[in-house]
Amino acid sequence: MNILYVNVLETATTIAPSSQNSHFNVGNMLVSSLRIPYRSVVTNPNIVIDFATAKTFDCIGLAGHNLATLRCRLLDASDAVLHDETFTDLLSTDILYLTSTSGVYKVWLNMTTLADYVEIGYMSMGEFYHMPRPTFEYDESLEITNEVEQTKFGQSYGTDGVVLQTYSPDFTNITRIQLAEIQTIVRTVRNYKPIFVDMTEDAHDFKPPLYATLNMTTASMSSYSHGVQRCVASLVIRETL
Repeated sequence: MNILYVNVLETATTIAPSSQNSHFNVGNMLVSSLRIPYRSVVTNPNIVIDFATAKTFDCIGLAGHNLATLRCRLLDASDAVLHDETFTDLLSTDILYLTSTSGVYKVWLNMTTLADYVEIGYMSMGEFYHMPRPTFEYDESLEITNEVEQTKFGQSYGTDGVVLQTYSPDFTNITRIQLAEIQTIVRTVRNYKPIFVDMTEDAHDFKPPLYATLNMTTASMSSYSHGVQRCVASLVIRETL
């Protein structure tokens, strides 16, 4: 189980098309609502992202996009290419794993789409955190957000709303260091900042990555002794749009 919860794109000095071909502001990729997307005029825009200090990357999170391909080049301070990789067969919400690369000062992205324009609801880049293995029998559900009214004659009327995936993983037999790392995630994102969650890592055909928030006001955590001190933690993860 991997979580991408720190988006280093938020610390970029500039995020801009290499040519002025943006229809919606490129910064819309950092607006958490997928309904405020970046949208290009062309079908294969290039985007250049600059950083004032060196960054390390090992994954990219994408949500609410229509990309057919994404090419990512990571460059150092002298514009030498450190890593160059092209991704295809992208899911509508996806986590793309890169070889961990440090010393990155610039990211060059080339995108293609089969539609009339490229669209990205939210994008995140950085280093994922590999969570402790959750218990096998953790709860998952579908949350239905619509409102419904039932008449006295047995008829039902309502709005469509949306259906949201939720996961409630429990972590048992974890160390205090792992507990502290989970607490750091909770303190960083609270219950409104977007995260990318990959419950199955490589088995995306079984459970695709989720664009989500933590859906809780209390993070349940405790410790116990079983020869050595061990800890327990629980999270509630809710899909967001």
